[in-house]
Amino acid sequence: MCIRCNHRLIIEDWAAPVVPLARNACCNCGHERNTSVCTVCGLSADEDKQVHYELRDLIEPGNDLLSTARRANKIGRRLLALKLATAAILYGPSPRVEAARALRVWLLSAVGEIQSAHDDARLWVDDSPHPSQLAWGSLGQQCENIGKIRDASEAYGHALAADPHQHLIRCRKAKLLLEQNRQGQAMTEILIVCQSTTEEKFLRAVAPIGAKLLDAFETRDNNEECARLLKHLNHAIQYSPELLGHAARINFIAGNKREASQHLKKAKTLAPDLPIYARIEQLMGTSSRSRRKW
Repeated sequence: MCIRCNHRLIIEDWAAPVVPLARNACCNCGHERNTSVCTVCGLSADEDKQVHYELRDLIEPGNDLLSTARRANKIGRRLLALKLATAAILYGPSPRVEAARALRVWLLSAVGEIQSAHDDARLWVDDSPHPSQLAWGSLGQQCENIGKIRDASEAYGHALAADPHQHLIRCRKAKLLLEQNRQGQAMTEILIVCQSTTEEKFLRAVAPIGAKLLDAFETRDNNEECARLLKHLNHAIQYSPELLGHAARINFIAGNKREASQHLKKAKTLAPDLPIYARIEQLMGTSSRSRRKW
């Protein structure tokens, strides 16, 4: 409702703020507001603010804008969540602006505005004198979404420079490096994670990257490098049938047949059929159709 004339602003007054958020933006449409009335959507500054607080009250009356945006997203009201996240940037408290900006970028992508999400994240970084890891990480994710793999790797590198303890971002960077055939650099990144934490969620993120590196080393018959990498991935092996398979193969080659059988058995309980099993069984001198239980 307009605070001046008590006119209730209806849904048709809404606009989707999908353009990169200008410095003096109209919250309703995202374009720069140069006059008291937005020349794009027609809302005054007062109407603009009022309509977004009314939108908030549709979801969680009286709550803060960012929390309400998250709630709207959780219940599937993503366009409404996007508007509330935008409002949290413009009207919310400064300490929460970064989180609101990250949510806005993610929501732009979630509603299908992939290029806008990238452009908004790029503007966020470019307008910040010292971009945070959250800003760089958001840009990296959006670069990935539009296929700019090298730019994504670079953005993740900046995010890690801002905060080296962002292990999931490091794993994303390692995955992209691997896609660019930069195996040595990818290995360096996942070893940093393995040396820094034993938390399950990070080890599960490391595991598929380590498995692909092991596949590459196996193809080149570089069993020594496989053994070295598996030693570093020791805590992650239990979570990945692929890593367990590689551990079985290397243990068998090293003469540790009991350990090899145990690893293979556990791998099959996690995933009954993987290509690596046939290679291991051939190495062990048994057919992949064997009924023998390892």
